[in-house]
Amino acid sequence: MGDNKSLQEEELMVLSSVFSEEEFQQNAPFYTLLITSNVESLLPPLKFKFSYPAGYPSLASDYPIFVISSSALNSDAIQIMSQELIQMYTEDPQVIVFRWADWLKENYHNYSLPLPSSSISTTDKQEKTEQYIHVDIEPGERDQREVPHIYHGVPVTDRKSKFQAHLAEVHDLGEVKLIIDELYQDKKIASAAHNIQVFRMQDEETNDLNEYRNDDGEAGAADKVLFVMEKMGCVNILVVVTRWY
Repeated sequence: MGDNKSLQEEELMVLSSVFSEEEFQQNAPFYTLLITSNVESLLPPLKFKFSYPAGYPSLASDYPIFVISSSALNSDAIQIMSQELIQMYTEDPQVIVFRWADWLKENYHNYSLPLPSSSISTTDKQEKTEQYIHVDIEPGERDQREVPHIYHGVPVTDRKSKFQAHLAEVHDLGEVKLIIDELYQDKKIASAAHNIQVFRMQDEETNDLNEYRNDDGEAGAADKVLFVMEKMGCVNILVVVTRWY
């Protein structure tokens, strides 16, 4: 853990030396890089938010939690780019954020939507693009904030399975991690067959709508939960559905 912390701090120092204060915003435990394309100067900056899990970089499964957002990217592009970044780390599990930033600078333009022909501004488009967070949020290092209130639904039995929903209001990834950590303190939840995780969260700075879903082995389950949340207009809500056999 101590070595991980030192390596994380060294990586932050490197990022601070390469990026300006405007480009690299530090609000520990969360950090934001504003990345511009090295190839296409007309693209708006890409926002790359990340935080460090406790096991990074010594564990291959503990890559930094991150969110990619840009008005020039659609959800499919964000998904593909996120998978590329994760693969880079799993193939070579060591300090990675600087290499990720370098890759994004060189490849951002390959995934962007076509630029408007009549204007260099992208603010004319008011349509919001859903940003997908492609990481597995597992119980990790807790921050010092108070855990948001968690509402627990009444368990429901269907055939040979028991289901229970858990819901909380969230405004950032830190709160999501706190809630997941808190739920996993319950051994019955931690040992369940599936803990399906879904949230919809609005970025307070950009108004971008971030969506995340994790089936936890229950194929298609998170999509169904997300569909209901979208129909109900749920925003800044995390839902975890636990299933026992």
